[in-house]
Amino acid sequence: PLNAGRSYLIMIGSYGDGGATNDLVVRTGGVSLPQTSFKYDGSDLTWYYTTRTPMVRMNFDPVWSVHENTSENASLLQNQPNPFSVQTNIEYTISSAGNCGFEITSLSGEIVFEKNLGFKPKGRYSITFDSSEMSSGIYFYSLIYANRRVSKKMIIQ
Repeated sequence: PLNAGRSYLIMIGSYGDGGATNDLVVRTGGVSLPQTSFKYDGSDLTWYYTTRTPMVRMNFDPVWSVHENTSENASLLQNQPNPFSVQTNIEYTISSAGNCGFEITSLSGEIVFEKNLGFKPKGRYSITFDSSEMSSGIYFYSLIYANRRVSKKMIIQ
């Protein structure tokens, strides 16, 4: 998972002509300050900086999919109701005793709510979440248990 306030280096590239020549093809969009955006050319093993912001195109074709994080030790159910405006109920189950945590993150990855749920025995639990101090939008809620994270999406109206 990405955490707010941390820097990450992300590089996505392709050899547009199937590697027939040594050119690295990276699309760009927008302007970057010097020394902030870099490209790595795998053909000559060299880093280059650019003043154009590297662009990432995402494919949302239904043939390709994103799979939910799963854990055989815990399950997280979809919040009810969803969408909601003030309160929602979130149920989860853990297979053995352990420490649990709960987080809500914005689409940008910023943690907007965090709660240590403490040590819980094996069983099924419920969290009632109050969103009255949050903006409308799409968020992700996560159960952290046994060094794993299980997440679901929720919508606040």
